[in-house]
Amino acid sequence: MFSLDVFSEGGNFWEMLGGFLIHTIPSILMTGVLVLAWRRDWLGFMTFLGAAIFFLRFLLRNPIEELGVLLLISGPMTVIALLFWANWKWGKPQRNVSS
Repeated sequence: MFSLDVFSEGGNFWEMLGGFLIHTIPSILMTGVLVLAWRRDWLGFMTFLGAAIFFLRFLLRNPIEELGVLLLISGPMTVIALLFWANWKWGKPQRNVSS
C-alpha cells in the first residue's frame, strides 16, 4: 500500500515502475522471511525483532515526530517477533499424521 504513492508523483512508466519496486523490496523480503520462518520459529523471532530495531533508529532521532514509525512499523514487527518467540518457547511440536 505504501508503494502505490509512487504512481501519483508523475514521471514516465519506467521511473514509476522502478520507484514501485524499490518501495516494495522490504515487503518482499519480509514475506520471504515469513515463508522460511513458518516452520522455524527462531528465525522469525530473530528477523522480525532485528527489523523492528532497525526501524526504531528513526524514532531515536526525532521521538515526537516519528511516533508513527513506532506505531505503524516497529510496533507490529515487535508483536510478530514476540509471537514467534512464544511459539518457539512454548509451542508443542506437531506430528504428521498420515491416514
